[in-house]
Amino acid sequence: MTDTLGFTDLKEFQPTDLTIGANKLYFLEVKEKPGMVKVGDTHRDVLTRNSESIINASLHPIQEAPWYLAEKWDGSTFRDKSFHKFLESKNYVRESNHKEGKSEWFFISLEDAVAEFAEFIGKPAYKVAKLRTAQDYLLKQLQEAIDAGQQYINAGFCVRVGKTIISLTLASNNDWMPVYLGKNLNSQNSAESDNAEYGIVPNMTTESLHGVDELQDGELSKKATQIIRNIDAKNKENKEIVFFVDEVDDASHTKNSRDIITPIVEHYKAIGKFACIITMSGTRIYRGEKILNELTQGDIKQLSLEYYEMQILQPETTCNRNFRNISYYSQKANGLTNISDAMKNKDAGHKSLSTSIVNMLGTNNFDIKINPACPHWFMKFATVGKDNANKLVTYLTRNHSTIENTEYVFAAINGDVTNSKDAQDYCHAIIAKNTGKTCVFISQGMATTSFSVKKIGNSVVFTDNELTADDTQALHRSATWTDGKSDCNMVVVTTNDSNEYSFADIFEDETKIAKTRAEKIEIYRQLLTNNSMIHFNEANGFKPVAVSHLNAEKVIDQKLKAMTKIASFMLAVNELDDELKDSIFETVTGKNATTKKSGATKGDTFDPFGSNDGNKTNNKKKFSGEITVKKQEAILRAFVESAVNVPAVAREQESTIEEFEFWNDINVNKELFFDVYNSSWMFKDRIDTIYNLCADETYLINNYIDKLVA
Repeated sequence: MTDTLGFTDLKEFQPTDLTIGANKLYFLEVKEKPGMVKVGDTHRDVLTRNSESIINASLHPIQEAPWYLAEKWDGSTFRDKSFHKFLESKNYVRESNHKEGKSEWFFISLEDAVAEFAEFIGKPAYKVAKLRTAQDYLLKQLQEAIDAGQQYINAGFCVRVGKTIISLTLASNNDWMPVYLGKNLNSQNSAESDNAEYGIVPNMTTESLHGVDELQDGELSKKATQIIRNIDAKNKENKEIVFFVDEVDDASHTKNSRDIITPIVEHYKAIGKFACIITMSGTRIYRGEKILNELTQGDIKQLSLEYYEMQILQPETTCNRNFRNISYYSQKANGLTNISDAMKNKDAGHKSLSTSIVNMLGTNNFDIKINPACPHWFMKFATVGKDNANKLVTYLTRNHSTIENTEYVFAAINGDVTNSKDAQDYCHAIIAKNTGKTCVFISQGMATTSFSVKKIGNSVVFTDNELTADDTQALHRSATWTDGKSDCNMVVVTTNDSNEYSFADIFEDETKIAKTRAEKIEIYRQLLTNNSMIHFNEANGFKPVAVSHLNAEKVIDQKLKAMTKIASFMLAVNELDDELKDSIFETVTGKNATTKKSGATKGDTFDPFGSNDGNKTNNKKKFSGEITVKKQEAILRAFVESAVNVPAVAREQESTIEEFEFWNDINVNKELFFDVYNSSWMFKDRIDTIYNLCADETYLINNYIDKLVA
C-alpha cells in the first residue's frame, strides 16, 4: 500500500543543496545592538551558524539574517575580512572588541550594508533562492519530464509549496526565458517580486489575460499580438520561451483565455522558439488540461504533490494543519441560521456572526490553540457585498475591540482599502502598526491566493454551502511556515445541520489519487499523522468528535456513503467549467446530435421543464445566459439524478462503467457523461464510489435498483 501511494519514495528523498561548502556572507541584526549589523561569513548553513552564536551570546535576532554568495562579478570568491576593509575604507565604524581589537559589528543600517555589498561585488546583490526539499523534489520531477521530451505538463503542486521559485529555477537551469500568462495577478506579482529578490533569470515577463480582446484580420487577436510584442521586447538574448500558466483554475482555462494563449504558443512553435508550457495550480488542476489539449494531440504529462506529501518531504518547514468544522444550526433567533442572510443584516445578523467570532477568539470552546508568535486571523465570508463586510468590521470594532483582556483590530480586505497586488503589504502594515494586538482580517475573496503573511496563524471560512476550491485556498492562508510556527488552525463555520461528516473538508482534494477504499484510508491515516480534524455540531451540543487513526476507517465509510448523495454530486457539478455546464444545459433540455466519441446518436434526454418538443433550436447563449439560476440548478440536478444510476446499473449488469451499454434506458447521454466524468475528479470519484459500494448486493438493490423499478 505504502509503495503504491509513493510514501516510501517521499520519505527516502534526499535533496540537493548546491550551496553546501560555498562561502556565504550574511548580515545579522539583533535587538541588543540597535543601529548595528554583524557582517560575517560561513561555509555552513547560515541559520545553523547564527543560532549557535546567538544562543552563546544571549542575543535576540530581529529577523532571519539575509545572506549572499561571497562571489564577485568576475566569479572570484572572497572572505568577510575583505568586505570589512571595504566598509572601513568607506568610513563605517566598527564596534571595538576588547579581546580581538575589532569585532564583526558595524554601525550601519541593513539597507546600507546590502547596498555597499552590491558595490563591492560589482553586480546586484541578490539573495540565494535556496530550494526547500519539496521544491527540489518537484524541480527534479519537472526536469525528468523535460529530459524525456515532454513539452506539455500539467502540474498540480499543492498550496504553499512555492511554485514561482520552482518555475523560475527551471527556466534558469534550462537557459529559457519564462513567460507567465494568466488572470491571477497575485501569482504574477509573486513571480516578479521573487525574481527581483533572487535574480534567478535575467529576463522574464508577466502578461495578463484580463480585458476585452478584439479580433483582427489574420490568426492573432489584438491582445495576442501585443503580448507577442512584449515577449520579444523582453527576450533580449533571443532564448527559447517557457510558458507558465499559474493558478490556472482562476479563469485562465476559459475559452476567452485559451483563445489568447493558443495562438501565442503556436506562434513560438512556428518560429522554433517554443520550449514547453506548464500549467500549475494547487486546486482544480484538471482545468489546465483544457489549455494543453488545444496545443497537442500527444501525451500530457501529469505531475502532482499534495500538502500531506510536502509534510513528509519537509516536516520541519511545513505547518501542521488543525482543522475544525463548526456546524451551527438552530431554529432560535439567536442562532447562526444562515450566514448569507446574517451578513446582510447589520443588526441581529451581525450580532449572530460576532457571537461565533467571539467564541473562536475568546472563550474558545473549539480546541483552537493560538500560537502567540502568529496570533492573527484571516476570515473569508463566502458571500457577496463588500459594504456588508465593512459594516461587520465596524460592528466588531465597536463592540468587541477587547475580548478577555486581549485587544483586537478588525480590518477588511477589499477594493475599498487595497487591491490584490498590495493586499499582502496592507496586512503587514496593519500588524506592524498594532504591536501587542491581534489583527483579524475579513475578506470576501481577495487575497485567497499568492498571499503570504507569516504571522497569520489562523484562518476561517464562513459558508452556508460545501467548500469550494477558493475556500480551500483561503484556509491555507494561515499555512505560511516560519521559524517557530509548527502548526496553524483552519476553521470552517457552516450552517449545515448534518451529523454526517461531509467529505468536502480541506483534505478531500488530497485523496484524489486513491483508487480504492483501502487507499483512501491509508491516505487519511497519513494525513492524520501530521494534521488534526475535529467536528463540532450545535445539534449535539458542540460535543467534539475527533477523527483519528482509531476511527479513520469508520469515518471514511461514512464519508463514502455521504459522497453518493445528490447534494454531494451537486457540489461536484457546480465546480464544473461554464462550457461544460452549458453542454449539460443544452443536452438535458433536449438536443439530438451525433457524439464525437461513439459516433452514435444521442439518446432521448430528460427535460425537467417539459419543453422538449424536438423542434427548438439550441443556442448556447440561451442556456448560459437566459435561463434563471433556479432552472440551471434544476437541470444540473436532473443530470445528476440520472447519472448516479450509471455505476449502479453497470454493477448490476456485471460490466465496467466504460463498458456500460444501457444509456437510453436510464436517460443519460453517454458523451456528456464521460465529458463530465473525465473532466472532474470529484464527479469521477463519486461515480467510482457508487460502483464500489454497489458490490454489496443489498446496498445496490435498496439504494438504486428498487428506486429505478419504482
